[in-house]
Amino acid sequence: MGAIAAIATQILTMLRNDAELTRILGAKPKIYHVWAPENSPLPYLTYAISDTPDVEADGFSTGELLIDLWDYNPTPERAEAAGHRITQLLDGQDIATTGGMAEAVRIVQTGKGFMETDNSNVHRWMSRWTLRYVRQGEKFGGE
Repeated sequence: MGAIAAIATQILTMLRNDAELTRILGAKPKIYHVWAPENSPLPYLTYAISDTPDVEADGFSTGELLIDLWDYNPTPERAEAAGHRITQLLDGQDIATTGGMAEAVRIVQTGKGFMETDNSNVHRWMSRWTLRYVRQGEKFGGE
């Protein structure tokens, strides 16, 4: 498993295992990579994660995480509460990955908000995150 996959696994585990997010959504969150299967029942999360292969001068690599929360409800309150909880869980966090593929992972939110949908009862809350991390073996210039 590469560094970016290890980071994604850790973040998704945090989201799936959070009791408060489960309470807000009414069940453990269903999470899909990029797209949910056709006719998947709402609510669910989708995510996309990527990295920039270049290591910056300070020894850190940079990645980007996108999380979309999709909900079907007459009002946007549940989607907003779930989005707020996701922000509480991730923003400014330092995480560790299993297997040590990435060290010193820092997650910072760079954008969030509702996106327009074609159905007034479908609410899409999106968030964008920057990931800064050191790949195993690249710490301090590969020492």
